[in-house]
Amino acid sequence: MCSCQPKVAGEGMRLTDLTGALRVQRLLGTADKDVKALKYRSDKCEPGDAFFALRGRDADGHDYIADAAARGAQVIFVEDVAACASDIKNDPDLTIVEVPDTRQALALTAAAFYRYPARELLTVGITGTKGKTTTAFLLQAIFEAAGMQTGIIGTVHCGYEGHYRQAANTTPESCELQRLLREMADGGCKAVVMEVSSQGLKFSRVAGIPFDYALFTNLSPDHIGIGEHRDFAEYTYWKSRLFTQCETAVLHDGDPAWASMAAHSSAKKKIFFGITGSAHSNDTADSGAAGESISAADTVHACEVRLFRADGRLGSAFRLQDGADFVIGLPGMHNVENALGAIAVARDLGIADDVIRQALRTVFVPGRTETVDIGPDRIALVDYAHNGVALQHLLETLRTYEPRRLLLVFGCGGERAPKRRTEMGRVAAQMADLCIVTSDNPRREDPLGIIGDITAAMDVAGGGSYQVIADRREAIRTAVQMTGPGDMLVVAGKGHETDQIIGTEVRHFDDREELRKGRRL
Repeated sequence: MCSCQPKVAGEGMRLTDLTGALRVQRLLGTADKDVKALKYRSDKCEPGDAFFALRGRDADGHDYIADAAARGAQVIFVEDVAACASDIKNDPDLTIVEVPDTRQALALTAAAFYRYPARELLTVGITGTKGKTTTAFLLQAIFEAAGMQTGIIGTVHCGYEGHYRQAANTTPESCELQRLLREMADGGCKAVVMEVSSQGLKFSRVAGIPFDYALFTNLSPDHIGIGEHRDFAEYTYWKSRLFTQCETAVLHDGDPAWASMAAHSSAKKKIFFGITGSAHSNDTADSGAAGESISAADTVHACEVRLFRADGRLGSAFRLQDGADFVIGLPGMHNVENALGAIAVARDLGIADDVIRQALRTVFVPGRTETVDIGPDRIALVDYAHNGVALQHLLETLRTYEPRRLLLVFGCGGERAPKRRTEMGRVAAQMADLCIVTSDNPRREDPLGIIGDITAAMDVAGGGSYQVIADRREAIRTAVQMTGPGDMLVVAGKGHETDQIIGTEVRHFDDREELRKGRRL
């Protein structure tokens, strides 16, 4: 999506009503005019629109100002008036607004344009490297079990019951995000649960949103490379920015990075969660993030965890330090941690444990350790793990359920950090009994070249057995036929995705469908 229009066709707002929160450095023309819609793609501009010249990795919106004006844009937001040609600056029908940061200006203008919808909703933002999607689904399920219609914005989809659409980015561009929030508020939602990515924070997509709760799951190196983050320190910094715009910070104190999240937090309250005995949970429960006193009411810790396998599915049961028992229909310690974060928010809101239990038992998260039936006495799962850390956590989790053999089908996406190939190859070689290396989303890269990078890392790591089947459909079906009683098969990398990108072509492809087609009787 690249444009934002009011929900009511033809409705607009006065420019003077949109710029109140902005630091306007220079204004050419009049602010006394209507704005029909907000656009950041010049080719989508229509008469009466406001165009925002955004600077990106591959293009600079300032180069498209003339095109936007030619298509009818009446207001142009820029970071440098000098970037405008003389005929643009002297056009009496145009208004040019110079601001320090057009991305932030778009976010704050969009909030005003859609009448500040976040103020009408209970807002929960979730950040971290892993667990954002699962925690968001858990919280949505709990809120709705408690009678609150709840919207969700994240990697899998955006919207609310009966009004879902596929997500383009984990955190949408700010004007699209504000439009979604307005739709939710007008549609009867009382709450929204949102995945907040480091890119979403870096590019001001959530600027101006007052979060009631900001939740931290965990942190490990990811999204580091060209067009993403310079290094892990920068990645950590942008994650931490979420906690400068929240009322309550909910922190996983079993992950060492919780302190970085809390260091500059403006939250009035902090809640800690984790599994007793994990990295920092015991110390944190006593002293808090900055030495402040933390009461038992501000901590949610599991002291007993039991992983189980029943009826062809994997699950987890745990007991909190206050004696309350919960069961979640998702496998592994990491999902227990995700559930603890959700419980921490829900309890702070006064939602009863029985309501939370009901939601946790039945919650379903597409493409996250999602079980697919491939025949009796064998388990197949689809998971979104697409880097080394995520794959390692996934395989470690499955090993705790003691499969006879652990089979893995995976590849790596093209036009993404090459380091992922090395890390995933190493982990796969060391932790799976048998691997089939295949194609993921090669995009414009040679699939065999990507596979070669993976297998080279596997050869260096040693151990494990693998074969190469470049066709993903054939790879999955071959793996299913190789499974036997007691085996577990995991297809990793694409999770909930229903497309495969080859070159510039987007083809329908769903790992779950292919697993079912290969099912053994």
